[in-house]
Amino acid sequence: MSADKTVVLITGANSGIGFDTCAAFAEASSEYHVILSSRSLEKGQKALDELRSQNTLRGTISLLQLDVTDGDSINRARQHIEQQFGGRLDVLINNAGIISSESDLLANLRQTFETNTFGPAIVIKTFVPLLKKSAKPRIVYISLCGDPSYKHYRNPHLTYRMSKAALNLLSVYHQIEFESWGCKVCAYNPGYAVTNLTGEAGRAIRIKNGARPSTESAKYLLEIAQGKKDGDVGGIVDVDGGVRPW
Repeated sequence: MSADKTVVLITGANSGIGFDTCAAFAEASSEYHVILSSRSLEKGQKALDELRSQNTLRGTISLLQLDVTDGDSINRARQHIEQQFGGRLDVLINNAGIISSESDLLANLRQTFETNTFGPAIVIKTFVPLLKKSAKPRIVYISLCGDPSYKHYRNPHLTYRMSKAALNLLSVYHQIEFESWGCKVCAYNPGYAVTNLTGEAGRAIRIKNGARPSTESAKYLLEIAQGKKDGDVGGIVDVDGGVRPW
C-alpha cells in the first residue's frame, strides 16, 4: 500500500452506516485505504466481498477483526495496523453500536454501555499513538442529539439514548484534550436511518416509518472526515446540516 494513502478505520462496518461509509470512502478517491472492522470475521468477509464485487471502488479496503468490548481484540487490531500501515492511522470512525434486547434493565444498561460508550473510550485510548503520527488526524463518534426540536426526539430505547449522551460528553472531552496535537474530533448525528440495530424486523419498521437510506448518512460522514464541516463545533454535527445542541 502506498504510504501516501489516508488510512481510515471504521468500527462495526459489516452492515448499515458503517458498511456504506466504507463504500463512500473507497468510491470517493484512490487516496483512501479503508479498514473494514467487524466483530465477526465471517460477517466482515461477506461485507468485504460484497463491496469488491461492485466494481466501483477507487480506493482499497481490507478486513480486520475488532470487537470494541474486548481489550485483547482492540490491542491485536492496533498491532495489526502498526505492522501493516507504518504505525499510522488518519481517520477513526467509532460506528459500532447496539440496541440491547435484554429485558432486565441493569443487564441492558451494562450491555449497551459496554459497546456504545466504554468500547469507543478504550478504542480511542489504544489508537491515540497511531493517530498522533498522522498529519491530519480525525475522530468521529456516531451518536445522536438530545435536542427537543429534533424530529425523532421522542424515539424509544432509553438505554441506547443514555449511552449516546455519555458518548457526546466523551467527544467534548476529546475535542479539548486532543486539540494540542491537531486532532479534529466531533460527534455526528446520522439521523433516523435504515440500519440493522434492531434486526430485520426493526429494519422493516424503519423503512415503513420513512427512515433515510444509510447511504445518505454515510455520504455526509465522508464530508466530515474530509474536513468540509470543521467549522461545525460546539454541538453535534447533523446529517441535515449545521449543528444541534447536546
